[in-house]
Amino acid sequence: GLVESVQKLFAEAIAEGEAIMEKEDASKEDVLGACVKLMKAIQALDMEAGDKADLGMALELTSMIDLTKYVEAGQEEYLAAKAAAEGVMENGDAMQPEVNAAWTTLVDTMMDLRLKADKAALSDLLESLKDLDLNKYTEESVRTYNDALALANTIMNDDGLSVDDQPKVDEAVVTLMAAKDGLTEKKDSGDANKDNPNGNGGQNNNGQNPNGNGQNGDKQSGNSQNGNGTQ
Repeated sequence: GLVESVQKLFAEAIAEGEAIMEKEDASKEDVLGACVKLMKAIQALDMEAGDKADLGMALELTSMIDLTKYVEAGQEEYLAAKAAAEGVMENGDAMQPEVNAAWTTLVDTMMDLRLKADKAALSDLLESLKDLDLNKYTEESVRTYNDALALANTIMNDDGLSVDDQPKVDEAVVTLMAAKDGLTEKKDSGDANKDNPNGNGGQNNNGQNPNGNGQNGDKQSGNSQNGNGTQ
C-alpha cells in the first residue's frame, strides 16, 4: 500500500480541490494551487510502503530470546538493531530498501548471539571438592591438583565463554578429575621401634653375664693361679 504521508497528501489534495470547485469566487491562484497539489499527490502514488511482513516476523522471534543465556559479546549490537527495526516497523513512510536493511541487520545480529557454554558439570565438580582436605597428600600431587583447580575456577568465572568454547570447559572438568584421582597419600612414617619389640636398639640381654662378673671371674682365677705359682 501507499506510504502514510502520500495517503495523507492525496486525501488533502482531493479535499482541497473539491473545496475549490465548490467555491464560486475562487481565484485562479487558488485553482492553480489546488491543481499543483493534486498533481504532486498523483505523482507520489508510485511511492508504495515497504512490505514489512518479514520484518514483523523477525521481531516476533526476538521475544523468544533470553539474553541471560547468551554471552555479553554481540548483545549491544543486537539490541540496537532490534530498536531500529521496531522504529522502521512503526514508521508508516518506511520504503522497501529501509525495511530490507532493518531486517538484514536484525537477523544478522540475532545469528551473532552466542549461547553461554554449559558449565553445569564443572560447577557440580567444584562444589563436591570444596571441602577436600589436602593435608594428607604429597606435596607434588597437591601442586598438580591446585593447578587444575585454579584453571577450573578461571573457566568457571569467565562469563565470556560461549558454546564455541565448550571444549575448554569439558577439558577443565577432565583435568580436575584426573588431578583429584591422582592425589597421593603421604606414606606413614610408623613407629621407629616397631621391628624391635624389646626397644633396646637391637642388643641382646642374653648376651650379658647375668652374674655381672664374667671378666672379673677370669681375672680372679688368673690371680689365684699366679699366686700359687710364686709360692
